Amino acid sequence: MRCSPFTESISRASPIPLLENASRTGDKTYVRGLNTCVRYDLKLRFTKRERWIRRKNKIQAFMPYGVFSIRPISEKTIEYCVADVLHLPKLCALYLQRLHPAIKNDWLSKVAKESENCVLEAHSLTCDPTSEARKLGLWRPILPPFEGCDFDCPYVDD
Repeated sequence: MRCSPFTESISRASPIPLLENASRTGDKTYVRGLNTCVRYDLKLRFTKRERWIRRKNKIQAFMPYGVFSIRPISEKTIEYCVADVLHLPKLCALYLQRLHPAIKNDWLSKVAKESENCVLEAHSLTCDPTSEARKLGLWRPILPPFEGCDFDCPYVDD
């Protein structure tokens, strides 16, 4: 049995939290959730941001645990998701703009690969949607730390 018993799948999805993590300077240990991305990175006008926060909190207060596993999806759950989906294009553009041109293609290929891995994992028998590891930057084990590296990194000036 898969983590998700449903047959829906995603393709060409914008992996916004992964793009945010790739475009962030400094610590990339943890992936930020979509709510955090919208709240802190979009620079929405105060009234629009506050309305968005109130709407999300109001709906979330009445959402049962595991709401995304319930079919058919309720109107309130759809409304909750739509509030974020409306911001995806702007977030995507923002994070793509933040990526340095010299490393952009490298990071975008990592994001695409890890997004594919996420989908495959979600459909696997061993998927644990509540795992603490899901909060971590997904490529962290792939990249060696910059401190004390024994390799020549083309992206770091000496």
